Amino acid sequence: MRHGSREVLARLARGEDVDPSEYTFRTSTRIDDRRPELDWLNKGIFISVGARRYGGVSYETYLVG
Repeated sequence: MRHGSREVLARLARGEDVDPSEYTFRTSTRIDDRRPELDWLNKGIFISVGARRYGGVSYETYLVG
């Protein structure tokens, strides 16, 4: 989910480096790992805060449940 003003979203669409404080970018993360010792990851609820940077996207992911 990404929200921002039309101007900010247009700048993002052009690939400009936009300060993350100018828009909201959130997503959920699902993990599928078959190793028994990491099964807790499969059961977790993760929310990620994203930022679009020149050349890619970065995420900070948090376990919330």
